Amino acid sequence: MSRLSHDGAEALRHFEEETFDLVILDMMLPSVSGLDVLKEIRKTSQIPVMILTALDDEYTQLVSFNHLISDYVTKPFFTAYFWLNGLKIFCAEMLCTLRL
Repeated sequence: MSRLSHDGAEALRHFEEETFDLVILDMMLPSVSGLDVLKEIRKTSQIPVMILTALDDEYTQLVSFNHLISDYVTKPFFTAYFWLNGLKIFCAEMLCTLRL
């Protein structure tokens, strides 16, 4: 299942109401920032999170990795790179699940 959220508050509602295998998150969301969404997600879940954003500053990347994101992709990006990294994250998560 995939779900598009138009702002951070909606993203948090979707996350609370549904089950996902991977979260792709932009940092520049209206109402609740992507970083705040990430912090809320991490309070209850270790789901893989891939950041896809135009913010390429070092501080934002370091803070994101400090909250255990799986990858950080800046716009513009190569579509193949994005999808291959998403597949890599998803497969790694599935292997970890199978090993448990």
